[in-house]
Amino acid sequence: MSRSCHLPTAPNLMGKTKNNNSLPEGFPDPTVLERYNAVIPNFSERFMAQWEAEAEHRRDQENRRDEAIIADQRSAYVLARWGQICGLAIGLFAIAVGGVTAYNSPNLGSQLAGGFIGGGGVIGLVSVFVIGKRWPVQPESK
Repeated sequence: MSRSCHLPTAPNLMGKTKNNNSLPEGFPDPTVLERYNAVIPNFSERFMAQWEAEAEHRRDQENRRDEAIIADQRSAYVLARWGQICGLAIGLFAIAVGGVTAYNSPNLGSQLAGGFIGGGGVIGLVSVFVIGKRWPVQPESK
């Protein structure tokens, strides 16, 4: 005489439940857990412990991901700020060198050269900042 136990197969254990409003997705129906518990002692407790461990692991991974995103945004902010500071320093240096060149030269050619040095440095930096805002660098695809 064969024993017939009408337990669902493994895919049905994690399938959708009849009442999706009260149980999380993938969580078996309580009647299924009771039937498994009848065959395997303490199955529902072991199942719940595994379910809670996986949920804790998932939350931990989400927290780590969020912390990594925040750290990445902070480093991008710091890098952008240092770029602005260096751009300001280069711009002020170009203006100063152009001004000194134009002021200390008696002829028109040197004054034009000083204007190009000062103006070119500032125009170059402004164009880099404007173009950098319009066309961000795309990450390389692997």
